[in-house]
Amino acid sequence: MKQYVEFNQETGNIISIGPSQEGNCIEIEDNLATSLKTGEKKIDDFKVLLNKENKKYTLREIRKDEELTKKFIEEQPASNVIHQLSETYKLADGVNIIQDVAKGEWSVKITGQTKTLIEGLTKTNKELKQLFYVTDKNNPNILHDTLVVDLNKVIEDDGTKLINFDKNRGKGFAVKTGIKEASGDIVGIFDADLEYSSEDLNDLIVCIRRESLNFICGSRFIGNKTRNNIYLRTSIANKLMSRLFSYVYKTKITDVATCLKVFKREIIENIDIEKNDFSIEIELIAKAISQTNNFKEIPISYNGRSYADGKKIKLMDGFKYIFAIYKFK
Repeated sequence: MKQYVEFNQETGNIISIGPSQEGNCIEIEDNLATSLKTGEKKIDDFKVLLNKENKKYTLREIRKDEELTKKFIEEQPASNVIHQLSETYKLADGVNIIQDVAKGEWSVKITGQTKTLIEGLTKTNKELKQLFYVTDKNNPNILHDTLVVDLNKVIEDDGTKLINFDKNRGKGFAVKTGIKEASGDIVGIFDADLEYSSEDLNDLIVCIRRESLNFICGSRFIGNKTRNNIYLRTSIANKLMSRLFSYVYKTKITDVATCLKVFKREIIENIDIEKNDFSIEIELIAKAISQTNNFKEIPISYNGRSYADGKKIKLMDGFKYIFAIYKFK
């Protein structure tokens, strides 16, 4: 019996697997269908993407490393379609296709996290281009237009400020600089290597406002969100340090090394940051707790990099974390 994958046309995510051909579906091999159903292969590792060669959808296994990070650059999923002539169509985080009705032309504007990613890539490739397919809402194999876009020319000023240093001065120095340059009543700290999700960052911002918290941390060790590539030794060390921190500071923290945190401005501005290395994560939480107990953790997803992909934290950083726990008490 033939097996089909039903998928979300906007995101490429798999909805169901089986013999049914309802909704947006493509046929897949029986052995792959079995592997996905039994859990031998993870459904989250696959997306349905538009094949640039034949303009048809194919099921692709997305490795949670460079391919996921650069999927926007390398192979853009089909757009959510153009069925009303004056709409803006959001393809990915901050990627919009717009049609000029008078001229009958399509244009692309890029903002947000994707803008930051592209700015980094265009530093080394001044002629970086991206191919977009504008397809029909009801039939993704109907191609309205093909756009070849010079990415340097479509990055919009959305208030994002990119600050460069002449040399690597450490994470703590970068965070201190970012806090000084940031505006607004909420300040978020978020690693740019895409191990953490911008959607989770938004959830933290919504939560800190809704519940009138003074700060909030994302935890990789509560809830059931998708987590990939968390090394066992790292997980054990983090949990032990979180327990030690909780004991020393008489509080409850499950992920003391999290790199996703949001603070009210008056809290973060009262923190005199001393550390320039990774132990700044301990310092920030310790000094925030010294000001207030009005905080919480919420579950976040995580897509860790491997050391081959550039992950930098080492065993020595663990000892620095422990030292910082006692230093800032």
